[in-house]
Amino acid sequence: TMASALRTTSSLRSLRLNGTMMTQHQADRLMAALKDSCTLEVLCLEENCLGPKACTALAECLSRSESIRQLCLQESQINADGAVALANGLEKNSTLRELDLHNNHIYAKGGIALAKALQNNSSLEVLNLAYARIHTEGAIEMASALESNQTLKVLNLVSNEIYDHGVSALGKALMSNKTLHTLLLGGNKVQKDG
Repeated sequence: TMASALRTTSSLRSLRLNGTMMTQHQADRLMAALKDSCTLEVLCLEENCLGPKACTALAECLSRSESIRQLCLQESQINADGAVALANGLEKNSTLRELDLHNNHIYAKGGIALAKALQNNSSLEVLNLAYARIHTEGAIEMASALESNQTLKVLNLVSNEIYDHGVSALGKALMSNKTLHTLLLGGNKVQKDG
């Protein structure tokens, strides 16, 4: 199986299992095998079913990894608890450059956890949270993270049900952040004060 092969290979740099209809059980087994992978730089698990257990194992991989650069998890049925687990791994990781969580329902709880992780992370450059439903509360926490984070260059918050107050907080954060060059906010609920 793929999990068995991952335990023995030492040369694999990129693993893309997009849309394989992986079950939660299969994802759990894969994540357990990945914990010992020291060479993987790109991991794409888009359009699979990653439950909280798989996200916890993936977070452990993130906290241990000295090679992972890109993690693609869009449309992987990750919920708020899964995002909290990933945030714990992100906080300890120093190699991840790109994290794509778009079209997962992580809600404000997951957005807040990721924002707090960004306050301590010094490697992430691209964070895609489009359609993640982080709402205004998550955007406000992201704004707070942007005030101290000096590595993030691209933040995608498209269609997250962010209202004026959240957009205003992000705008204020941009005054002190000197590294973010792309902020995507289309499809949110901005009225006249945002």
